[in-house]
Amino acid sequence: MSKPAFTPGPWRTHLVDETLICGNDDGRVVEVAQALDDYETDKGVERITANAHLIAAAPDMYEALLQCREYLKHSLGSTSEVNPYPALDAALAKARGEK
Repeated sequence: MSKPAFTPGPWRTHLVDETLICGNDDGRVVEVAQALDDYETDKGVERITANAHLIAAAPDMYEALLQCREYLKHSLGSTSEVNPYPALDAALAKARGEK
């Protein structure tokens, strides 16, 4: 499994409306993304903020998936009828930009 090239976490939302997502890259605060939508409606602002929080959680979710994969590998082995590995591996690869 390759090492991810994305800006390491944690990422945080910033600005008054929490639409800017920033991370820490070797001690520097860097902009990772900005969530955009229709600022003219309450629903648009609510969606922008929710999207920003989801994006900011991405590095944490990536690490959680890695831990789940390792846990499942040791607890299920290869005898289980349920095979979560393709879905886990696809999500992790997508996060690394491999798919």
